[in-house]
Amino acid sequence: MQFGGPGPEKNGGISDTELLSLITRLTVAYEDGDSKTLENLFAARAQTNSEAGRRAIVKSYRRLFNVTEQRKMALYDISWWREGTMALGQGRFEVRVTEKGETASSLYSGDVIVRVEKLNGAPQITQLYHHYYQ
Repeated sequence: MQFGGPGPEKNGGISDTELLSLITRLTVAYEDGDSKTLENLFAARAQTNSEAGRRAIVKSYRRLFNVTEQRKMALYDISWWREGTMALGQGRFEVRVTEKGETASSLYSGDVIVRVEKLNGAPQITQLYHHYYQ
């Protein structure tokens, strides 16, 4: 991961360590099918490509977890820009999923944008957008 823009401010900015930890927890929760951990990573008003609000986002992930046996996620080459208690990351992703009852997996890759804000003292994802490559 690359970190650009001003460094974290002493008055509540998001540190490199916090960003790395958040991305790691997102990846592990996705791979483990852990919707409770995912719920804690997203802000109440978070948005994704297809969902608005933490509950809707978690519900969407639960649907995916219910129909897949195995999931792998890699988020990489993320460049971060920070301002105050907000960080905006842009990078790449690769996801491999195996549906229940199947032996072959499907691979998806593309660009990802992650917006993180420190809310109530903890970094939370407020936006998570992806674009698949064709």
